[in-house]
Amino acid sequence: MPIELIRNYYRTTSNTSYVNMTMALHCAPFLKGIKDSTLLVLKPEDAKLMGMTLYRMNAKCKTMYRSGDKMILLIYRERGLKKLLSEKRAKKFLLEYGYQGLDAIQDTLVLNQILDFLKVRFESAYGTRKEFPHEIGVFLGYPIEDVVGFIENHGQNFLLTGYWKVYSDKERAQKMFQSYDEARESAIYEILEGKKFYEIAV
Repeated sequence: MPIELIRNYYRTTSNTSYVNMTMALHCAPFLKGIKDSTLLVLKPEDAKLMGMTLYRMNAKCKTMYRSGDKMILLIYRERGLKKLLSEKRAKKFLLEYGYQGLDAIQDTLVLNQILDFLKVRFESAYGTRKEFPHEIGVFLGYPIEDVVGFIENHGQNFLLTGYWKVYSDKERAQKMFQSYDEARESAIYEILEGKKFYEIAV
């Protein structure tokens, strides 16, 4: 990865270009269609720039938390997120954390209500220092076994760590991490060539 080129890019470019590179660095698997959702932390003014162009990617954005100059955003493709949350194991797991309406997840209104509930849990965790909503891993497409393993082991005793902590299928995770790395490298070079983040999305 061209670290020095990335540093120079950040030093010399506008807010719009900053958003392009930040998306490439942190959301490449999403941009390249490997993932259907991703989390991103941005300043409000940068989030506004990003949000104005998400429609070009057929993507949506939900603010999970905002405080001062920081916003935590869930960026997602609706069809893919609905598919993730409609899986039997995901529904059973999320029900334990108080999520309702998962049997009707194909309804966009229901999906929005579920995301509102996730947002409440996010805001509670950040505002009152309560336990972080680790079920977010399901929304991000992490293997359910790894989400459960993380919670049960309090983030310890993992087999492998990378884009998330792995507790089940190490070989599968390694392949996924490699595909994420390749997507990231490809996205960075495309941004350095002058493309916008929505132009490199598949």
